[in-house]
Formats: sequence, C-alpha cells, structure tokens
Amino acid sequence: MIRLDNVSFAYQRGQNEIDGLTIDLPSHRRMAILGGPETGKTTLVSLLAGVIDPTGGRIERRAHLSFPAGYNRAFRFSNTVRQNIIFAARVYDADPAEVVDFICGILDLKDSIDRPMRDLSVPARRSVAYALTYALPFDTYLFDNIIGPGDPATRDLWRQLYEARTATAGAVLATRQTRVAEAYCDCALVLRRGRSPVFFDNLRDAIALFEADVAAEQEAVAVSQVTEASIFDEGRPGSEAMAKIVE
Repeated sequence: MIRLDNVSFAYQRGQNEIDGLTIDLPSHRRMAILGGPETGKTTLVSLLAGVIDPTGGRIERRAHLSFPAGYNRAFRFSNTVRQNIIFAARVYDADPAEVVDFICGILDLKDSIDRPMRDLSVPARRSVAYALTYALPFDTYLFDNIIGPGDPATRDLWRQLYEARTATAGAVLATRQTRVAEAYCDCALVLRRGRSPVFFDNLRDAIALFEADVAAEQEAVAVSQVTEASIFDEGRPGSEAMAKIVE
C-alpha cells in the first residue's frame, strides 16, 4: 500500500499542483493515473518515486517502489554503460552480473556495453534506462506515459517485459489516453482539475468519470471562446452600424 497524508506540491510558492491529497493507493495492482494536461500526473509519479519531495504532508510507502521507468538522471556519462548498470544494481541490492546479462539479452549492446554512456545516442540511452528499470526487482513499477521507448518494432518487447514484471508486481502508469489504461491497467486514480482525485477499483468506472470531465472541460472552453468572440465583435468600431444594415 502507498499512503498519502495531506500531500501537497508546488513548483512555485502559492501555486499547488497537488493540494492536500490524502488517499491510500494499492501497490499490488496495475493502476492508471488518469488526468488531463497540467493535472499533476507526472508530478505524482515523481512524488511516489521519491524523485521530488512533497512541499507539505508525507508519503508512506509500504512497498519497494521503482524510480520512474526510463529515469536516467543518475547516469554518469563519463562512465561506461556497464559501469552505470553495475552501480544501479548495487544501489538496489540486485546481482550486478544478472542485471548486465538481462539488459544485454534484450538490447544489442555488444559493441557499446564498455563504451562511455555519452557515446550512445539519446534513443539508445533511453532504451538502456528502460531496460534497467525492468532488470531490477521492485514491488511496484512506476511509469509516466509510456512503458517503453522506441518505434513500433520494439513495442512488443516492452509489452512482454511489462506483462512479465506485473505478473508478480504492481504498476502505476500515468496517462491521459484511455486506450493505454485499458491495455495495461485494471484500476485507476482520476485526477480532477479543481476537485479531489477519485480512486476506482473498476477501471471502466474511472474511464467514464475521466471522459465526462474531459467533455465538460471542452464544452466550457467552447462556451468561453464564443463569449470572447461575441464581446470582441460588439466592441469593434461600426458594429452598431453593421447591425442596422443587416436589419
């Protein structure tokens, strides 16, 4: 279980992106975090991972949570790929040789495993970072938007790794795409702009609320645009004369 007790986070003082969130979340389920733009999805994943600290409240983790999948800010680019993998394995109490073998078994690193990390292309570094996530044992894996990088040719690889890991572990996947939630999750936390988040044990119920919120926001934007256009037209010089001509 993951317990959030009155958790808040603000990038700027007085502007909370997450405001006083108190909730218990499952650590053994495949949970989606559903929310629109700027509702705090990425922030919440970072808070759960401990990458950032809350500006208020506290988080109690009764499970071993991963870093956000693909997180590579801890890489030392002057060290070799192998050295970076071994360092991460030791930090998370995993067998370094097994982790190296796991990653080399799914990625073609035979020509780059002993080269400095900086020599790899950006896509290659991302692949190493995601492979490292799956190579390490966690109770709950954290994902922000995607379960793996790359083109459609590698999609099956990441899907297989995700399914293998979540057969015995939980996952948290932040997304605003309901089809992604349906493919990879079985429950969801819905983040609502200006309202308290709601957890649903049933994914379909969560999607129904999320889609209703999206539709309401789109309608509000459309009404606002029409109102602004009307005010602009009424204020234009000659608008009254034009109205008389039309009449």
